[in-house]
Amino acid sequence: MGDPRKDSRCWKFARSLRGLGEVTIVGAGVAREDFNMDGIAVSQVPAFSRESFPAAWLSFYAGARMAASRLDADVYIASDLYSLPAAVAAGRRKIVWYDSRELYSDLSTLQGKPLRRAFWRTVEKKYGRRARVVTTVNASIADILRGRFRRVDVIRNYPLPVRYERDEAFRKRCGVPPGRFLLLSQGGLQKGRGAFVILDALQSRVDASVVFLGDGPLKGEITAYAEILGMSERVSLLPAVPLRDLPACTASADVGLCVIENLGRSYYLSLPNKLFEYIMAGVPVVASDFPELGAVIQEEGVGLACDPGRPDSIRAAIDKLLDDRETYEKCRMACLSARDRFNWEREEKKLFRIAKEITGN
Repeated sequence: MGDPRKDSRCWKFARSLRGLGEVTIVGAGVAREDFNMDGIAVSQVPAFSRESFPAAWLSFYAGARMAASRLDADVYIASDLYSLPAAVAAGRRKIVWYDSRELYSDLSTLQGKPLRRAFWRTVEKKYGRRARVVTTVNASIADILRGRFRRVDVIRNYPLPVRYERDEAFRKRCGVPPGRFLLLSQGGLQKGRGAFVILDALQSRVDASVVFLGDGPLKGEITAYAEILGMSERVSLLPAVPLRDLPACTASADVGLCVIENLGRSYYLSLPNKLFEYIMAGVPVVASDFPELGAVIQEEGVGLACDPGRPDSIRAAIDKLLDDRETYEKCRMACLSARDRFNWEREEKKLFRIAKEITGN
């Protein structure tokens, strides 16, 4: 239930699977739109962004079910929980594949909302039983899902092996003058993504600018908070860019921020694709010291872990990277080494194996 032009995992699945047959993406948009992306047909159905989420979801469900049914596909892949009911309804007597990117019943948006949480847990249980296979992004979430579904495989959200050098034009666009560090936080501007605690951590670090690259409901609040802290000149909020433009933006940063707050198990056990996008770009990372994130940071040496609930811990990790050139270069070289392992070409083989197995090809 999203725009495939900004959904890297959906796009990577489609891009890879077109080698096995015809692929069509049904996604969400403001209005009905059909177009082609690099040889892949995309059909966007209305999901009114200004309405409440339940209204948007119902609108998407009705449109996606109809659009997907007309395709008469052999396999229907639900790219998240919200698209799962439409995939099951359209794929009656066909193969359904559920890609659970998160632990949906434990999302931060459901904290303190037991009825809504119970609703989505029921939806997942009811429709997930129709899935021939379930995939997810890491081992921790897979272990939990194996208690709910008969088969769960892990396909990590590694990036395509695309490499770019620093883009000075992007730094100028962000208002970062020569000699100032650029710290980049990619992803949605949502609760629990660390924006406010990052600003607290960097308030007095006047030689560093922060760029938030993404869309979301907290944009206005983040802008206002930066102004309250006297940081407006050093904080930029830019909308999400097309997937083809993202690697150049990522490579332009000095440090990549992956500060996820502990707002439920979904965040605590997350392994965001931006971590691997930073690594692919050779950009050292500051990330939350959680089971999956912390393991990559510590085992690979690609950055430093922090306590996302403490601005002083985030600041200490950033200071260590920016002020200790030896540590920075060590982490940067570790990124350059790790990117040969953390790339989509490796995970694509798992995708092919599963697709061929469930289709008998």
